[in-house]
Amino acid sequence: MIQLDKTYKWFVSPLAILLLWELSVYFNLVSEVFFPAPSEVILRIKFLITKDFGFLLHILDSLKRLAIGSLLAIPLAILLAISVEFNRVLAFIARPVIAIIYPLPKLAIFPLLIIILGSGELAQIGIIFIGVFFLQFIETNQGVRDLIKTDYLDVARVYRLSFWDRYFHVIFRGTLNHTLTGLKLGLGYGLVMVVAGEFAFSQKGLGFFMWNAWDQFRVIDLYCGLFIFAIMGIFIFYLVDKIRDNLPSV
Repeated sequence: MIQLDKTYKWFVSPLAILLLWELSVYFNLVSEVFFPAPSEVILRIKFLITKDFGFLLHILDSLKRLAIGSLLAIPLAILLAISVEFNRVLAFIARPVIAIIYPLPKLAIFPLLIIILGSGELAQIGIIFIGVFFLQFIETNQGVRDLIKTDYLDVARVYRLSFWDRYFHVIFRGTLNHTLTGLKLGLGYGLVMVVAGEFAFSQKGLGFFMWNAWDQFRVIDLYCGLFIFAIMGIFIFYLVDKIRDNLPSV
């Protein structure tokens, strides 16, 4: 049996899908008007990046919003997810609020954010923050709850570890797998929120670029945006799994 390096395994199935898609277009099994060949999409992306500086700026704007929203949401979600398990007052306040807000459709909250924060960058970063925060919180909190069921915290008390040692070496590292899963899910959903925000109220970003492409029936440009978002998504999943694979055993 052929053994593939873990890095290559990430690209085998996407490349197989693209090859099947390419052949389907070549043999006229699907309409090239609605499903342009991947090779044409890639050539178009190359042209847009090298000849149209605006497209590269759209990508950078989307990445900037994702980065800001995520950097604000992730540390807060991790800290709160851990703290509510060791502070009854905080748990009494935070758990019902999260239980109420989390099931709400995030896009239904977006108009309210626009009213409160305006139709500029703050509202778009806010919806990304909300999308990332809850998934990161829920997954990290589940990791803490699972850790509490083990004997690790009791051992830490017996050895009288300092607060910092107990927090970092036992709690944080003990929940790191769950935290990384939350990171993967949160960032992935953050990309959805990037598109949603840029579709509605933005004059820049990949979502705005795709909306214009739809409005002007530039189908191939729609696929260019989708391809870039797909690359971002697979990079996020690959990077998080790479970090997990290289973690020392806790």
